[in-house]
Amino acid sequence: MGKPARGNMPGQLEGVSKVMVARYVAPCGHRFSTRGAAEAHEGSAQCWKLPALRTCQSCKFNRVIRDSNGMEHEPAFLDTFLTRECTRPNFDPDDDELTPVRSGITDLFRDCPGWEFAGAGRRAR
Repeated sequence: MGKPARGNMPGQLEGVSKVMVARYVAPCGHRFSTRGAAEAHEGSAQCWKLPALRTCQSCKFNRVIRDSNGMEHEPAFLDTFLTRECTRPNFDPDDDELTPVRSGITDLFRDCPGWEFAGAGRRAR
């Protein structure tokens, strides 16, 4: 095989080297290869995980529950899905102050008055 290429560890192929790539991370946690793409993502205000929108997905009271249709005894008809639940004290889903992120979505809200940031390390589903 010959001498290993300069900068390679023993056992690596010749000519193969490790490359570090710069990534830009938006406040919601999404990663981009260019700074402009990360800024455009933040500026578009379309991401439901963006803390500036104060949505359920970036809130510390957001809880995602795996649920099913109750057909565990009939595996052919079993359907599982994720359900979102707010664990905020005194939460009322019929409150007029809650704005759905999009029409037709009944369990994901934006600009919630009781919203609290979940933290930078949390990636909500």
